[in-house]
Amino acid sequence: MWQIRTSAFRYRLGVLAAAALALTAVSVLAQAPATDPLAAANTTAEKARAAERAVHEADVIIAWEAREWLGVNTDTLNQMLSGDEHAAKIVTRLAETETDANRKKALQDFAAQMTARKDAAIKTRGEKAGGMNAADPKIYALRIAAAGGLTPLPPERWDYAKARHLLVHAGFGGTPQEVAKLHAMGLYQAVDYLRLLADLHRPRPACLAGTHD
Repeated sequence: MWQIRTSAFRYRLGVLAAAALALTAVSVLAQAPATDPLAAANTTAEKARAAERAVHEADVIIAWEAREWLGVNTDTLNQMLSGDEHAAKIVTRLAETETDANRKKALQDFAAQMTARKDAAIKTRGEKAGGMNAADPKIYALRIAAAGGLTPLPPERWDYAKARHLLVHAGFGGTPQEVAKLHAMGLYQAVDYLRLLADLHRPRPACLAGTHD
């Protein structure tokens, strides 16, 4: 996960540098005299679009990194939950067989603390999961903006009919069972799934023919 964080940070720096260079080019070009006004305007517009794409790409990395850290926190909570639950069970069994009143109470108190900590971790895990789900629409919208695409469909409007339309539009088609499976994935996972299928079915370049991944 540290490797993911480092690579994301490096990529973010590269994107931000590209955005700065693009913005600088736009500024310099705007100040320079143009012999061909139309060509200069087209070049300026293209530089501006490149700068905007670079900014969107940087935003994607920032949002993605935040979501990844929510996932790391969730994994840590899961490990803590497993340990606390196991510890509470062991201490509870020890308390049941303990004859000394003071030691019995201390064991019971410790088991109660483990149970309370487990309950708090479950609540926090739910909040982290909610944050991860809320991050998906933002990340996908930024990805589409970086690619210069259309405004994405709100996830709440994703239904069976749109899943079927997406399959047809992607050129695959599908049985009712396949449409239902795609619909159950959710909007963003369904789009990524079809993109993966498209990549798998894309012809390999001639220079890679006969090679293996």
